[in-house]
Amino acid sequence: MKNKKKMGLLLLMIAVFALEGCGGQKDTDTANKTEEKTVATIQVVDLPEESYLTLKDGVYTATGGALQLSVPEGWVVSEEDPTLLLPGKEDETKDFVSVQVADKEEVFSKYTKESFEQYYNSIFDNYKAVSFTETTVQGLPAYCLQYEFSKDDSDITGYEYLIDGNYTYMIGFTDVSGTLKEEMDNILDSVIICK
Repeated sequence: MKNKKKMGLLLLMIAVFALEGCGGQKDTDTANKTEEKTVATIQVVDLPEESYLTLKDGVYTATGGALQLSVPEGWVVSEEDPTLLLPGKEDETKDFVSVQVADKEEVFSKYTKESFEQYYNSIFDNYKAVSFTETTVQGLPAYCLQYEFSKDDSDITGYEYLIDGNYTYMIGFTDVSGTLKEEMDNILDSVIICK
């Protein structure tokens, strides 16, 4: 679980230091950046503070109540790092989803795949960026970086979604089992940006 906590902290550092994120619709390496973006109305929800970083009835509330998302039955919040969601018991899975909220990144539109490469190459073995695409999550502009790396004799695929709103919201999927990707679309479709 120390590796999960380290990965969660890593993902938070990435969001805080304005590194790039994930997507799904257009590859920004070739996309025309002058294209209009859909902008969603953020649903302002006054969530009670005691709900922050908790999972209740399958709904997880991120730091500061800024974002909520739903996860499948049986998922849990990590006991070591409450920003990590696990698809099962902590000692039985290496997969996890990290949810972070950071101050709005003003250079969001300038993110590129290369922004990640130097940093990730320094911390992961055999790091390879697979794709960097522009998309939307709940109508807000977003990026998705898909990458692969090796750790502890495992080949791992990661997907990082960075969402641009009143804050920079980051949802990272670390897929060790090869089955976490099956849940990604449903989790992303369930996102509610609360402030």
